[in-house]
Parts: sequence; C-alpha cells; structure tokens
Amino acid sequence: MNMRVPESKMNVPANTEDNRKTKKQLIHELQILRKKIADSGRLLNDSLVIYKHAPIGLCVFDLDLRFLHINKWLAAMNGVPIEKHLGRTILEVLPDVAAVIEPQLRQVIDTGKPILGGTVRGETRAWPGIKRMFQHNYYPLKSDDSAVVGVSCVVEDVTERRQAENDALKARGELELRVDERTSEIIAINAKLLEEIADRKRAEKALSFQATHDALTLLVNRREFERRVARVVDTARKQREEHVLCYLDLDQFKVINDTCGHMAGDDLLRQLGQLMLMVVRKRDTLGRLGGDEFGILMEHCTISQARRAANKLCMAVEGFRFVWNERRFRIGVSIGLVPITESTESVGNVFSAADRACYAAKDDGGNRVCVYRSDDMDVVRRQDEMQWVARIDRALEDQRLRLWSQPIVPMMTDSGEGGKFELLLRLIDEHGNIIRPGVFLPAAERYGLSTKLDRWVVGTALDWLSRDPKILEQLHLCFINLSSASLVDEQFIRFVCEQLDQSKITSQKICFEITETTGIADLSRARSSMATLKEHGCRFALDDFGSGSSSFAYLNSLPVDYVKIAGLFVKNIEDNSEKLALVRSIHNVGRVMGKQTIAESVENEAILGKLREIGVDYAQGYFFGAPMPIEKINLVDVLERGHWRKSPKAGLGYKTNKGPFPSHHRH
Repeated sequence: MNMRVPESKMNVPANTEDNRKTKKQLIHELQILRKKIADSGRLLNDSLVIYKHAPIGLCVFDLDLRFLHINKWLAAMNGVPIEKHLGRTILEVLPDVAAVIEPQLRQVIDTGKPILGGTVRGETRAWPGIKRMFQHNYYPLKSDDSAVVGVSCVVEDVTERRQAENDALKARGELELRVDERTSEIIAINAKLLEEIADRKRAEKALSFQATHDALTLLVNRREFERRVARVVDTARKQREEHVLCYLDLDQFKVINDTCGHMAGDDLLRQLGQLMLMVVRKRDTLGRLGGDEFGILMEHCTISQARRAANKLCMAVEGFRFVWNERRFRIGVSIGLVPITESTESVGNVFSAADRACYAAKDDGGNRVCVYRSDDMDVVRRQDEMQWVARIDRALEDQRLRLWSQPIVPMMTDSGEGGKFELLLRLIDEHGNIIRPGVFLPAAERYGLSTKLDRWVVGTALDWLSRDPKILEQLHLCFINLSSASLVDEQFIRFVCEQLDQSKITSQKICFEITETTGIADLSRARSSMATLKEHGCRFALDDFGSGSSSFAYLNSLPVDYVKIAGLFVKNIEDNSEKLALVRSIHNVGRVMGKQTIAESVENEAILGKLREIGVDYAQGYFFGAPMPIEKINLVDVLERGHWRKSPKAGLGYKTNKGPFPSHHRH
C-alpha cells in the first residue's frame, strides 16, 4: 500500500537550496536501488530457470540430509518427482545409493570443505538396466558467521565423457604401444643398419687390405708397392728428395721349396716377412713382389744409409735358421739398391735397375748388397739379358726359332750303326740375323724361359722326325739338349712322355743331353725324371764333361749312357800332353763305368788320330761338318763318308752374325 508522507511531517528544512539537492539525490539513489532490485529479480528468475532446467543435477541438503531443493533433471534421474524429494532424507528417497552419498555429505558438514570429483557408478530409475557414471561435487553452504547450514550438491552424468576419456586413454595407450613397438622396430632396424654399416666398413676395409696386401705374408703386395714407388718418384722429381728402392731375392729358397714342399716354402716366406719387418725402419714399406722376391721402399733415405740398413738385413737373414720336420736350413738374401732422385725417369726404370743390381749381387755369390751403377758392366750385362727375355718371347710368338744339326760320327767307320746327330737351337732376329744360343740362352735360363724353349725343341724335333720316314729309317740316335730346369720339372717330363707316345718314333732313337755346366738343383728329382724317360727307352748323355766342378759327381749319380768330353780339353790335344792325359783319363773312367765317350770340337785329322789312339767311341766337330739347318742334312753321306756332303755355305737362306760357329752349342 502506497502512503504519502506529508511534507510538514518530513524533517527536512524547506525552501532551501541544500534541501532541494538532498531530495533529488535521494530520489536518484532510490531509482537506482529499484533498478538493481528489478535486475536481481530477473537474475534470480533466470537462475531459477537454469536451476530447474539445467542438464546437470542440482540439489540442496540441510544438516539432517533432507532435500531442501532439487532441480528437474536430477529428479528425473532419480525417477522421483520433485515434491517427493523435498523434506525427505536421501535414505528415504534413494536408499540404494544412500550408503555411498551420506558419508560424503557428513564429511562436508563436519569439515566445512568441499568434496570434488567423486564418482558413483550404477543404474538410474530413468534408465533402468543401464549403468551410468555420475560425478558428484559437494559444496558447504555457510551463514554469515561461516557456520555450515547445508550442503549443495552438483551431479553430472559423465558417462560419455568418461567413456570418451577412457577411449582416448585406450587409444592413447594403443598409440603409445604402437609408437613403442614402432620405436622398438626402428631401434632394431637402426641397430641392424648400424651393424650392417659396421660390417660393410669392415668388409670394405678387408677388401681394401686384400687388394693392397699379399695373402700369404700380409705384407704390401706388388701393385700397392708400385703405387707407392710411383708416388715417391713423383715427389723426388718435384721436391728434389732422395729415396732408395731395395730389391730382395732369397738365396736357396728353391732348394727348400723343392726339398720340403710348398707348405714349407710358404711358412718360410711368412717367417722371413715378420723377421724383415722387425729389422726395417717403421716408416719404410716392406712388400712381397712375387715368389721369393721382396721390396723395401726407404723414403727420405740416402744410398749410404740404405746400404747400412741392407747389410743389417743380410746379417739378420743369414743368422736365421728355418726348421721344418726337425731339419734346419740356412738361407741368404741378395739385395739390389737403386737411388730414387729427381733424375729418375720412371717407375719401370727404377724396378729394372733394382732387379739388375739384385741379380748382380746373386751372381757374386749371394747374401750381399749391390748398389746399381749405370756404368757397372755386370749390371749392363744383366740389363742385356733382361731385354733378351722379351725378344725370346717374341721369337716364340713369331715362329722365328730354328733347329740345326751336327753329325756325331763313330771312330770305327765300319761300325754299321745308323746316323747320329745333335740338334741345336738357333734364333732368327727381327732383321733376319742368326743368333747363336750362347747369346740368348743365359737369359732364358736365368729368367725361367729355358723350359719353354725345351718344349718347343722337343715338340718340333719329334714332329720333324715323324714327318720324314727316310731320316727316321736311317737314324740311329738323335741327341736333344735339355736344361737342368726342365729335367726337374714334372710337368715337362709328362709333356715329353706324351709327345713320345703320340709320335711314330721309337724312344730308343732319342738321347737327351744334360749339361754339366749349368748345375742341377735337385739330383734326386733329376734321377727320377731320367728313370721315367729311360723306361720309355730314351738314353742320356752328360754334356761338357770336365768343364764344371761336379763332373765326376754327376757321372756317379746320374744314369747316363754317353759322356761328351768338353771341347776345351779336345782342342789342340795333338800339341798338348796335359789335355791328352785329361781326355785319356775321362775316357778310361767312362769305360770303367760302362759309358761310351764322345769327343767334341774335333777340328782336324791330327786331333782325330789322337782320339783314335785313346779309344774314344765317337767324335763331333767341324772336321765332320759345321752345324746346318735340319732341312739340309743327308744321313747317307754321314754313313758313307763320315761327314755331311758339304759344309753349308754362310747363310743358307739366312744372314750369319759375325764370327765362325763354335764347334758345339747347347741347343
């Protein structure tokens, strides 16, 4: 009810300016207050609407846990109308969850502190048979004096959220598991990749080592050694530095290799490689160049320093004893030195010079050091021999080898034997000149070509004899020279046997000459080879008897049928009583041992007469005919006249080099 207060009763002074201002101010403040009350009312109404219709549960309990308020959503969840909540306890309304909720409400009342995030899982009357997840938050309601007067409860259905969270957690767990699995796979793959990289690096390192090192001794191999020499040759030229190349060749290695076998030879090379590594300077390069040859590259070293180091190495090898199957062997090493300076032309020249110096050291007796000098005659000779190696190979390829022959005549003209002759080797050079074997055979023997030449001689001789039935019919014995290297070569002996088996020649018509002057490295193997060929019917002659220091030892050890007395004793025998006595003694020894004798270099009637007096069985020399190509021989004349029909004129289709043919040439 509105009541108007009389102005007379208002305790306000009238008709004053201050009173008017105060009245207006009060009216304004009153208007503001009314507006706030209206706003608060609307806000309260809105809040009540929100409270009643919010999609979450809202309720208020008093201290006795009776419902004071509850909104529509929560009442629906409980399946109980709002009015049946109010004034009733939670035990009365919701007996199935009271045991869970009551303790939490009591705790909030007792402590005055909220409980947040509590969850209850169970069925609701709104959705029977479906379990839901609800989150309960409890807040204390306090009076102005902070006393707890009730509890506000906010209930939220978090089933979908928790399910989403659980799904997210599960998905996250699965993702993390997959990530972990993938990470493990990546780690494993990475580890395997790292291992493969490491294996590849090890393999590359091993391949690199194999490509640059010798498999037997583990020293630098020839290819890598030559590369390093090429480098220092270049630096010596550009920077005027001095280095030294040492070329080493073992003495007596072949004896050990042939006597004890290749396993012993390999073990010897390994041991010597380690021995030399301990002697050379750490900065020097020691390499195996092939076979029993080694090289040492001494960088930043003078020739005098290198000589001292090489002599020290010689002493170390000489003092070394190789033991195999309780047998002890002494070996040596021949070393050639060549300086590498700014004037060095090429790697090839360096190796060639070092090789020549090395073999000069070996020729001087071995186990010594030889320094290369361009004016050294021995080195020059060695250089000439090395050049002959290539020339011999080319001659074989170009078919520029020829067979010549010289008759061997019986001292008794009525012996009734067929013809005998010796086959000799000649080489036709690039200009058509005839090269005698004494010029190129030393190089062939030194550098391992003599067996190749022997193969050509044997093959060509047997083929020629097989193709000429007249020669074969008249032939009694064909003498063919063999080098000492071929005599101890099992493959060569098999080759000869195969050639004899395939040819039309009876082996009894072949006599192999072995030269006493070249030395036989393995007498045991030589005897075995000779026995094999003698089983085929071949015979043997010991050539140049008396010219070496082992003549009588070979005569006693080897199963030869003929002894060819060296021409140096036969020449001038008519005027030299000492030579006459030597030839007589050789013939008598041969007779005692059951050998027939052949005198070489018979050049005149007087020599022939002396030989007849002694009783020598056969003679060979220019008196009966000079060597001539096999295409020109006539055995009938040899049988009838004791010599070739006529001595061949110089040339016979070839140019001859200067000087007469000696009476006898090996090959």
